[in-house]
Amino acid sequence: MVNGKNSILARHKFDYSRLRELIREQFGTEKAFAEAMKMEPTNLSHRFRLCSFTISEINRVCALLSIAEKDIPTFFFTKLE
Repeated sequence: MVNGKNSILARHKFDYSRLRELIREQFGTEKAFAEAMKMEPTNLSHRFRLCSFTISEINRVCALLSIAEKDIPTFFFTKLE
């Protein structure tokens, strides 16, 4: 299972600090970025705090922020220590 309470991803917390920094650099605020994602700001906040991004969300984020495929692990899958 990729997403959901019992998934591998749900059992890990990820460090989104680099992603959040890039969002602020390119969009000014996370709210503006959430709007570009066609997502409620509270849903974006939920992704950062409580669950991981879906594959389709990762694809949209990468398109909006020009994140290369090779850099996806750095922005989305760096585990919190």
